Amino acid sequence: MNKKYTRREFLFKNIAGSAAFITGGWLLTSFKVSQTHPQTTNQAKSKDSVQQTPKSISQNPCEDLSGIASGEIEKRKKFAYVTISPNPDSRCGNCKLFLPPAAGKPCGACLLFKGTVQESGYCTYWAPLE
Repeated sequence: MNKKYTRREFLFKNIAGSAAFITGGWLLTSFKVSQTHPQTTNQAKSKDSVQQTPKSISQNPCEDLSGIASGEIEKRKKFAYVTISPNPDSRCGNCKLFLPPAAGKPCGACLLFKGTVQESGYCTYWAPLE
């Protein structure tokens, strides 16, 4: 216990220890138990189920969510996406996360979730164009 550390050794050990602590925390948060255990067929079906929307309900192609995974539909709900913006100045058409429709397509897309997005829509993550 008589050994004294120099300032350089002290700083190096503290920085290395902090980096190891932060890296360990990052690794623990990125690890998912579901990645290590195989799922049974019932669990796999419920997790990867696809939302089916009948054609009679959704005549607008921008509102057709058939073929979209239920997780992506949950993202839409989480971001409170609506097809018509409550504020005309804050709509998908003037958001920097909006991807304009491709040639010949009536609907655009969003960087936040999969599926079609209306230009008149809105979500809580709206970001103005710069």
